[in-house]
Amino acid sequence: MNTKIKELTESIYNEGIEKAKKEGDLLVAKAMEEAEGILAGASQKAEVIIADAKSESAKIYNSMQDELDAVSKQMIEITKQQISNVVTTRLSKELAAHATADPQLLHEMMLK
Repeated sequence: MNTKIKELTESIYNEGIEKAKKEGDLLVAKAMEEAEGILAGASQKAEVIIADAKSESAKIYNSMQDELDAVSKQMIEITKQQISNVVTTRLSKELAAHATADPQLLHEMMLK
């Protein structure tokens, strides 16, 4: 009788362990599937974020390039104008100096 109780107890115990092991394996498999799904979703979100960041970066880069081009053109025009002013000023001074250096020429210009 003791043996039968012991065998029955061992049988119930082993069945419980097997059932718990199967349930544990199912839970682990389900958790692995969920983890894979979460990782796949996170990976997709990361790709979208990276793509958006690259797009935004390209927009900023293009905007900065356009601004630099505009500023460069302005600087070239300003430099041209300044060179023109310097040349005009020097030429005017030389012509005025030439004109006033000869009193006869100055007298003739006044008469005309």
